[in-house]
Amino acid sequence: MSGRGAPRPERHQPLPGVLGLPGYLYRRMPRHARVAAAVSLVAALVLAAAAVPLVLEAKREGEAKQSEEERQRLVDRRRELIARQRPHYGRSASAGRAGTLAALDGAIVADVARRVRSGEVDTPAVRSDCEAAREQPRGGKTQLFCTAVTSDIEAGEFSVEGSVGYLYGALADPRSGKFAFCKVIGQPGEGSYTRRPPPAISPDCGG
Repeated sequence: MSGRGAPRPERHQPLPGVLGLPGYLYRRMPRHARVAAAVSLVAALVLAAAAVPLVLEAKREGEAKQSEEERQRLVDRRRELIARQRPHYGRSASAGRAGTLAALDGAIVADVARRVRSGEVDTPAVRSDCEAAREQPRGGKTQLFCTAVTSDIEAGEFSVEGSVGYLYGALADPRSGKFAFCKVIGQPGEGSYTRRPPPAISPDCGG
């Protein structure tokens, strides 16, 4: 019999869990490989730190540009509303309340027709209905809330009688026959049958 004993089995270090695997692999790497990995890690951290200010600056620039674009949109929208609500003036051929209101009604219907031709609104008005405001200005002028009616609503089982149209604010002087009116944009009366005081229109129209 040989004096040699049976060969010993090779001993292997068991693999660690998932979280410990990077450290395990790092310890088994040759020294020069570990140094190269450390250098690469440091370089990656330096690049990441240098990129943070650039990312933040780009974010600030993007937010500033978006804010400026939004501000410009608001400015343009306000300019558009002012132009669409600008006063229009007229005068009746004869003084007096009846003649002045008749001329105002015709001028409002004509204004809607002009807006239809320009593409601002879709539906022409068939007439204008005006009502005097509860509180009237001094000096003999009459403040009016008018609806350029595009269609009428008949009373039914589930509806009340009314009219649909565009809302206008007006100021008339029956003594001279002069009047001014402004279309109210985006308020009840434009596509509805409610009447409310016109907001933010020219003082010439009673605003």
